[in-house]
Amino acid sequence: MPSPFAITAATNSVPLDSNHQGQTSFTVSNTTAQTIRGHARLWTQPAVASSWLSLLGEAERDFARDQSQQYAVHIAAPPTAPTGDYTFRLDMVDVANPDENFSQGPTVKFVVPMPKREKAHEKGPRLICPLREIVSHPQSYYQTRQQE
Repeated sequence: MPSPFAITAATNSVPLDSNHQGQTSFTVSNTTAQTIRGHARLWTQPAVASSWLSLLGEAERDFARDQSQQYAVHIAAPPTAPTGDYTFRLDMVDVANPDENFSQGPTVKFVVPMPKREKAHEKGPRLICPLREIVSHPQSYYQTRQQE
């Protein structure tokens, strides 16, 4: 039996912002000659990324004959997420017969970038200046801190 849904992705790669978040959409179309109820499922690789993805809106929807609907997917990788490439797709099943009537969507990629590192000169002066002040003028340093 042919796939009951045609699934297209808005893009094949989703950029993540500095907070490790991104969003994309899929268009799902009923390719059958009848109204069906479809249920969207997200599949990720590796599986650890599954908790980082969420569907915006209802996963289960009614599709009239030849009707198309948009599904939005939000990605929110945690700050501790391992750097690397991840993939996911949106799959659809016919609620009335999920074992036989299903469709797999295209694979979409997102990349968790390496964390930004502080440059040495950004950390150094903040430490060195107070130390220099303590060593050179310990009494005045402590008096200034007590007044703050």
